[in-house]
Amino acid sequence: MSKRWMMFALLAAVFVSVLALGGCFARETEPQEQVQLPQQAEEVVVEFWDAFCEDDHETMQQLMSQQMEDDRQLSLQVLANRHHIGHDSPLLQRFRELSGVVNTFDKKGEDHYSVVARVKGHPQLTAEQTTQLKGSAAERILQLAGDDEVVHFSQVFSQVLEELEVDSGHTDIQMQLERVDGEWLVGSVPDAGAIFSTFAEGFEKAICDPVSEALILADDVHHISGESSVMVDFSDHEVRTEVSLLPECLLPDAEIVLADGEHLEVQPLIDALAEHPFDWDSLREYLDMGPADFIHRGRFEYDSEERTLAVVLTRRYAVATIDSAVGYVRMDDRQAEFFQIIRGPVEHLMWSPDDEYLAYGWTQAGKGGVDVGVYHLATDEHLSFLKMADIEHLPGQITSMQWISDETLQFEVTDVDEEVTTWELNAEEGELSSR
Repeated sequence: MSKRWMMFALLAAVFVSVLALGGCFARETEPQEQVQLPQQAEEVVVEFWDAFCEDDHETMQQLMSQQMEDDRQLSLQVLANRHHIGHDSPLLQRFRELSGVVNTFDKKGEDHYSVVARVKGHPQLTAEQTTQLKGSAAERILQLAGDDEVVHFSQVFSQVLEELEVDSGHTDIQMQLERVDGEWLVGSVPDAGAIFSTFAEGFEKAICDPVSEALILADDVHHISGESSVMVDFSDHEVRTEVSLLPECLLPDAEIVLADGEHLEVQPLIDALAEHPFDWDSLREYLDMGPADFIHRGRFEYDSEERTLAVVLTRRYAVATIDSAVGYVRMDDRQAEFFQIIRGPVEHLMWSPDDEYLAYGWTQAGKGGVDVGVYHLATDEHLSFLKMADIEHLPGQITSMQWISDETLQFEVTDVDEEVTTWELNAEEGELSSR
């Protein structure tokens, strides 16, 4: 027998022995039945992510289990898209057509599956694209600044990003599905925000990182509004924007410059607001807003000794609602405290002659009624005109307000028939009278 045939015979014998070994192993271990993800569970995954990308909060909540509903922080993370990317961008509309498909799954029990959902259709930036984005954004921002234009940072970012023609990508997100009363529901989504991670990182590097300072300029009566100028130090160049156009990522380094040149850091105001027992969860869930959104309109009023600064911050208007936070800052240590958040804009703000009381008049959002509050710093107590008058609603407007003594506030209310009523509120005695 030739060597070639001997080699062939040897290889054939080895091949046959391997088959025999495999066949023996297969006989000892019977093939398992393939586990199938229930069709309704797979449909829930797709429907959940479609609703997420379309900002359809109602559908998402219908697909959440009670466990997820109880975990408010997780639920809000999923429901608030702006929380995921850290800023607003019209460009995201291009990537709204996301879709969720089941990539892999693991059966944990009859009523529990662990699913890896592949979410497709969102912007993905490479390191090279991020570098290009940063350079192009800086060039455009500095060009606008050179032309003395107001810079809209998010708009610049969107324009430059669109020119890059970024492709859609995908992210794998692990989620838990559980069957409750025969219905498959989403039990948890650990990091829904990951689908916009490179997008957010690109914005951070292109827009936020080059900024070292942002100064919000109050007017000559210590007021700011959405149109107030903000002078930004962008890569050692002065750039002008407005409060309403200031990205949230720049607020930690922002300061409000009062008419007397005093600087007031913004972040301590936001931190103090966050500590107020306000229903922040609902504000985030339904209006996609938080404490930082109150840095939009502001009124500031010194007491007579300039030791305490009264503060009113009013958030952006949304869906016929508006909230104002009333508080103060102690100027010696810059400690801020907000004692009330009210539904409506504040039109009047003034200290009593002895600086013991702070009065504020405001209009009820959605009702058009007026109310007056008086806060006592020493006791942390405040009086409400409407509660003292034992009425729920008083239409009209406050046409004047003044302290006529250390403890007595006088104000006029003009009703819809232009009839004027003068009220006096004794803050010390807690008495109200009209004439």
